[in-house]
Amino acid sequence: MPSSANRLIIFAKYPEPGKVKTRLQPELSPEQSHQLYTAMAEDLTANLGRGKNFHTSIFFWPPQKNTEMASWLAPLAVAPQAEGDLGAKMKDAFERAFRAGAARAIVIGSDLPDLGEEDIEVALEALDMADLVLGPSDDGGFYLIALKKWHEGLFEGVFWSTETVLSQTLANARTLGLSNAQLPIRRDIDTAAEIRHLANQLQEKDPDLAGRIPRTAAVLSAWNGSKAP
Repeated sequence: MPSSANRLIIFAKYPEPGKVKTRLQPELSPEQSHQLYTAMAEDLTANLGRGKNFHTSIFFWPPQKNTEMASWLAPLAVAPQAEGDLGAKMKDAFERAFRAGAARAIVIGSDLPDLGEEDIEVALEALDMADLVLGPSDDGGFYLIALKKWHEGLFEGVFWSTETVLSQTLANARTLGLSNAQLPIRRDIDTAAEIRHLANQLQEKDPDLAGRIPRTAAVLSAWNGSKAP
């Protein structure tokens, strides 16, 4: 049984064409964006849904899709995200995890399908020496955040979905007197250029990658020679 003292929370949306991965349009059609998002989320949850040292749950949006989300990503536990911006949603997720007895909690999104159990273990280990662990993304944000307790003010004044998210969060951490550790920089799959980079990795640079993200690899392979970025 995975340890309930360590909680991994994956933020996800219910996959509806036209409502997921909208930044990829018009390079991709709404249906292609839907196909890619669905595949990435399924690969990620398959990789992280059975962690030996952490319990995984899905915090989803929109809240009225509870039945559909539970069916889609079963047997993982699902719960609706809070209202508000990303900071409000993450604050709520952390507070709920710690109220439920978690000693460590990690929040990630669903934009890195090849994130693996070993990455989560590294973040948990880093929390032994730091108050805050962040996984920086190359667009100025972060793909992972880990805490041992919630610190009020950590997300104060952060402009979400901008290139200043990481720097503003770190500035808040310094103001609060929090020590931090950072994981290796990773590349989210949010733009057409990032899809091309992932497709190139699958084709040339990382022969093992397709085995870690088989659904995503199948979608990109099916687009080969068709209308894709």
